[in-house]
Amino acid sequence: MPTPPSAAGGSGSKGGTGHDLAAGGPGNGAGGGGGGADGTAACLAGVPSLVGHAGGRGGNGDAVDSGGGGGGGAGAGMLVRTNGFTCYTDAGRIWGGTGGAGGRGTNVGGGAGGGGAGLHVAADDASITLEWMVLGGDGGEGGRGGDLGGGHGGDGGTGIFVRGNRNTIVVKGSVDAGGGGAGGLADGGGPAGADGATGASADIAGSGNALVLAHDQVTLYGDLRLGASNTLRGEGYVGGRVLAGEAVVVPGAAAATGGLYVGAGLDLRGGTLAVRIDAAAQRIDLVDVNNGGADITGARLRVNRLAGTPAVGQVYTLLKALDGITGTFVLDVAPGTLPPGTQARLVYLTAGNLTNKVNLEIVVADPALPPGPGGAVAVPALSPWSLGALGMLLAGGGLGRLGCRSLSSKRKHLLSDRLYRERRNAEGDAATPMTREGNSGPFGDHE
Repeated sequence: MPTPPSAAGGSGSKGGTGHDLAAGGPGNGAGGGGGGADGTAACLAGVPSLVGHAGGRGGNGDAVDSGGGGGGGAGAGMLVRTNGFTCYTDAGRIWGGTGGAGGRGTNVGGGAGGGGAGLHVAADDASITLEWMVLGGDGGEGGRGGDLGGGHGGDGGTGIFVRGNRNTIVVKGSVDAGGGGAGGLADGGGPAGADGATGASADIAGSGNALVLAHDQVTLYGDLRLGASNTLRGEGYVGGRVLAGEAVVVPGAAAATGGLYVGAGLDLRGGTLAVRIDAAAQRIDLVDVNNGGADITGARLRVNRLAGTPAVGQVYTLLKALDGITGTFVLDVAPGTLPPGTQARLVYLTAGNLTNKVNLEIVVADPALPPGPGGAVAVPALSPWSLGALGMLLAGGGLGRLGCRSLSSKRKHLLSDRLYRERRNAEGDAATPMTREGNSGPFGDHE
């Protein structure tokens, strides 16, 4: 990661040096953490960048058998503490500060400070749109030590860090996690300190928050952590894992279906995946885990209609995972999504020993296939008025014509089902290449 531009104001100060020869005490304290930049500054025109202040360096421990002081934690690039705050940023870069380095110790090096968040929201009901780049700060370098080893490197900062309620964060550019700092070296044969961990691209906690990816070119580098009762919405690419247990994932654009692409695995245990069918274009919102697996144990699949009328024989692929899918969905189809006489069912396709694709199929309503976890949701074919008409039809000798019509519909469904199975067998259920769009056609994915 390149060196961030300088920011106005000072960084945390260096900790004092330990000189307690009698007790061999450690260096006296960590350097102070730098303060976050003012949250309103990013909303002013012409601001090129915002950078959090760096953490102070830990003090050195020069006494016999002493340890270095820990480095101070860094400040956020943009800190929001005002409830109801609204901001559209045109800052080219919002960058968390770098963690303070650990102090030198004759025995063990001091641990380094963690990097600051790019954006830190500690408020409720804020609405923030991020036009360009948001980056977590890098962790500081561990202090140099002696025979007991070097200090631990600081952990990288989080790109977007939210600890509030009902906030909406819209991302139009990219978000990057901060890198972990290097562990400190050691003299006298001691081990080097461990490197710090890479931060997350986003860490959303609290309740009722929404992280919105505004278009399909938005990219998040690093894991995305989404706490319960929060929502990830939109399309684009998450380069790390999406950890969204008990949260809601809503792929797609506001007015059109779309895809959310995940680079290292999806954890949706106990959460909800909400998708919409565009029957006119024969598309559906898609989550494509192109590296890693997906765990949907106990998750709910909520299906709604965006446009058109779904028809028997249509098949929509809504989830793919290269390294397999664990668990099944509880199917929840919104009223009015399907036409009368039809129902939806989920089919879990396998390649080798792995379930790696989930399809939603539209079929003729079958009373023998009741709604249930991972099952189907049927739409009644006949209303009370239709039942009355049916009675008159039967009384008038229309039974033969009705029976032929019903049989013809059933044959049509069986033929569609057979053709689908033959095509699946011919293709061997091979994994399809990733696309940057939804999926369509009577057999799901584009050819």
